Amino acid sequence: MIETHTRQPKTKQHHTLLL
Repeated sequence: MIETHTRQPKTKQHHTLLL
């Protein structure tokens, strides 16, 4: 799942979840 988020930098919301 982390890879998917990295590929879509547009989704900042998802990035926050990772952090």
